[in-house]
Amino acid sequence: MEGSEIKIIAGLESYVLGMNEKGQKASVGGWGHFCGDEGSAYWIGKKGIEAFAKQADGRHEKGVLYELIREALFLAEDSDLILYIHDEIEFSKEEIAVMAELVKHAAKMGDRDAAGVLKKAAEELVLMIKGLKNKIELLEPLSIRCEGNVFTAGEFIMEPLKNELNSLKIDYKLVCEK
Repeated sequence: MEGSEIKIIAGLESYVLGMNEKGQKASVGGWGHFCGDEGSAYWIGKKGIEAFAKQADGRHEKGVLYELIREALFLAEDSDLILYIHDEIEFSKEEIAVMAELVKHAAKMGDRDAAGVLKKAAEELVLMIKGLKNKIELLEPLSIRCEGNVFTAGEFIMEPLKNELNSLKIDYKLVCEK
């Protein structure tokens, strides 16, 4: 093997695995939805809900995300979201993760807040790679493989991910499986 191998997993959960040419292995992330899972579908869904609340309150301009969440959840009033989260889905990690699909769709339709959530998710995933570099020696070129449904957001996750990786000034090859 030439260089080191890194796998970014971003689905319901998120974590990064790495192995160098000496066979040393390490992982970063995977702390679960309560302690982290930054960049996961759950995290994106939760941040999408937060963006909805800000749009509903007028703290941010209402956008496509606001409309998509209202329609998808059949909300008569904005505050019905609270009842949905508490009573209907009972804080279900899986159901909140489903909201990531609305965030992706809203980003593709031009919603600035939704695109911002995906950009921040990419930043968090690269931050895990930085953490991995602090745990084991990673020699270039890095072979970075992405797996998980978060990457179905296409350019809205991949462009910021590439930008963040480029800011590290490393030699890498990125392959994503959707």
